[in-house]
Parts: sequence; structure tokens; C-alpha cells
Amino acid sequence: MNIPFDIVKGKGPAIFNPVREAADVDPVREFVPEESVPYVGEALSILRKEVNNESAVLDFVGATFTLASYVVEGGSSKHFSKIKRLAFSQPKVHHVHIFPYFTT
Repeated sequence: MNIPFDIVKGKGPAIFNPVREAADVDPVREFVPEESVPYVGEALSILRKEVNNESAVLDFVGATFTLASYVVEGGSSKHFSKIKRLAFSQPKVHHVHIFPYFTT
């Protein structure tokens, strides 16, 4: 997706260049798992065969709002103030420019 980040011990994801306005979305690219991280699908397929549907393969997967909020907030947040502010003050940026990237 071309969103540089790091995982900070004790804090979680830290986004280097948070997306806060329409221009910030320009470098963002659609996430195509088969192209970006094909090994993840392969690993999950192998794991699924190993557990024979007797156990969950994935415990937690970040959903649309979670991922979008990390990108707008710059990381984890208790109150989501930046993404809320963006959603209410610039709804077009929020719904048209940001959310479509996080719905796959």
C-alpha cells in the first residue's frame, strides 16, 4: 500500500506519514495481497491443512476502520480524535479518498 510503518514495542504500529488530507492519499496504492505478500496466503493454506478445521487459523485481523484509523491517527489511539475530526470536517476525504483503500 506504500504506507511506511514500524511496530513499536509496547505501542503497536507507528505510521511514518499519516494520511490527514486528500493530498496525503496520492502515494497510497491498492493492496493486492497476491502481489504484495503472496507468502501469507500460501502459509495460511498450509496451516489450514495442518489443523484440519479443528482450530482457528486466524485469531485477529484488523478491519477497515482499524486500519484506516492507524493510517490517519499515525498509530494506535484510545479516542480516535484525528479520524473522527477528519470524518466530520472533511467527509469527502474520509469516505472517498481514504476508506476505499481499506475495504478489501
